[in-house]
Amino acid sequence: ECEAACPKEISIDFISQLNREFLRASVKEERKPLQKV
Repeated sequence: ECEAACPKEISIDFISQLNREFLRASVKEERKPLQKV
């Protein structure tokens, strides 16, 4: 469904890779230590 709807025929494998990278970046962002004011 997702692959068929994509106008540039992006493969489902590529979409899943982007999702994994996004999740990794989200986790890393949350782990940053808080800055003391």
